[in-house]
Amino acid sequence: MKSTKTRSCLVPSAPETAVEPPVPSSSGIFAAAYITREELARDLHRDPRTLARWEKQGWGPPVTRVGKMRVYRRAAVETWLRNLEQQPGTRRSNRGLRLPMKRARATQHEQQAAGR
Repeated sequence: MKSTKTRSCLVPSAPETAVEPPVPSSSGIFAAAYITREELARDLHRDPRTLARWEKQGWGPPVTRVGKMRVYRRAAVETWLRNLEQQPGTRRSNRGLRLPMKRARATQHEQQAAGR
């Protein structure tokens, strides 16, 4: 094996192989903490436009805007998914809380029974 002298120590030279450069979007703290809309849509088996619609409706995981790009914090997505969990045999609306219905006006018969 051939050696090269670098900074007063002998370092064996590496065999010449093609090395792929690191992809900037998948490295660093940003990639560890955030996920793009396209990546989240792929993981949820949804179209990215669905996530855009959810954002517009105020539903779905919290989103952060970085310029024109929307990114999702991985921990927030996991929390959002945990909050969607339900026990077997129970039904839960995924549209959030519903407003209470207005009470219907009492009929004449009910008013008479109440002594009015």
